[in-house]
Amino acid sequence: MTSFRKVLSLLFLLVYDAEGIQSYAKIYDQSYFKGYVGTLHSSWNNLKGSIFEKRVTSANVSGIWAFFRYPDFNQDKDPLLSFILWGKGAASGHLGSLAGSVTSVRLLGGVEDIIPNLRIYDGTYFTGAEKIIFRSTPAMHHQHTSLILKNCQAWTIYSEINYEGFSVCLLPGERSETCTPWFFFDQEDYRLLSIRSIRKGCHSSFQVERNKNGL
Repeated sequence: MTSFRKVLSLLFLLVYDAEGIQSYAKIYDQSYFKGYVGTLHSSWNNLKGSIFEKRVTSANVSGIWAFFRYPDFNQDKDPLLSFILWGKGAASGHLGSLAGSVTSVRLLGGVEDIIPNLRIYDGTYFTGAEKIIFRSTPAMHHQHTSLILKNCQAWTIYSEINYEGFSVCLLPGERSETCTPWFFFDQEDYRLLSIRSIRKGCHSSFQVERNKNGL
């Protein structure tokens, strides 16, 4: 019981996302929200040594969360071995093939951010280093492969620095106060081999729009 309390004390680390609302993931070691329960408020890159090591079976969340089979969010491993759960009070009574094998959990942000942003990742399926873009960025110095578009803000991505080269405008395709997160798992989803600069707004004749491009 002492070790369990120590684990929970570490898990109760409060981190607020860009919308100012606390995100959380409640994890359970049995199906349909039974057994031991722990609450995460931030990413956990390795559950080794905790009571939840390879035991997370069900979860309910507020925000956007990814569950991975390997430590460090599947770093250098098969990126497909993950399970994404998002929403306000979203729940999964069984994490599919990942149930009982989760070793890392990543917070990918809130569902409705007040400040529009674009989250980009080095690897596919939101693995690797994360960078959050709030404004136009003329030069990206690392390779980025997957991204999450938040809110209703359109963004234009470029294959070269200083907003040059081939460009793609990403249009949320929703006209409401809040837009659901838009997930791009790899380069095929946004039709660009590399992202070297990012500009806020739509500045390209080549557009990928949600609901019109099958995304």
